[in-house]
Amino acid sequence: MTQPMPHNLSTVVVAGFEEIIGRADLAELFSAQPALETAPEAGAQGWMGSLGRLEQRYGRCGAQGVAHRAGRASFHFWLRQFGEPLHLTQLDIRLLPARRRLQAGFEAIADSLQAQWGMAVEVAEEEQCWRWRLAGCADSHLEGQVTCCSYLAGFLQEYLAWISGGKFFPAGEIQRSVNGRQVCEVILRKQPLD
Repeated sequence: MTQPMPHNLSTVVVAGFEEIIGRADLAELFSAQPALETAPEAGAQGWMGSLGRLEQRYGRCGAQGVAHRAGRASFHFWLRQFGEPLHLTQLDIRLLPARRRLQAGFEAIADSLQAQWGMAVEVAEEEQCWRWRLAGCADSHLEGQVTCCSYLAGFLQEYLAWISGGKFFPAGEIQRSVNGRQVCEVILRKQPLD
């Protein structure tokens, strides 16, 4: 399902963070990364590792909260840029049964992460939740790994809200080391809150 993308995912992430923390704070925070919007080759490794600076500025919990909110904000930018090429905004997808519509979006998001950032993505469906396991999210920087994982949890949570017509699905994240490699696991509950 991977198709050529009109823009890179980094522009989506930058737009999400800019919406949450503002342009001035974004520029200060990423001053060592001069051309985020124009460096698709940097991928997740190149600049998400620098998200550890969020923790220096806001503390661990604050950084996770900012990243989660930025992930939620980024989803709408992603949908505007990638929704049409991935056929997510077309009527034939919108009229699919909920399960198939949801699966089509999960596949599109996973394909985007793999194609643009080289992340290894596994999506598993369990009885009460979906588990996304992502390897390659700021591997060498534990602080960046935590922030990256929070960002992706917010992004996926906003996708579920969009695809379900505004319902809120609880999401959480776990960071762990598997075979010496940092892995982010995002857990999305299947049952929305009332």
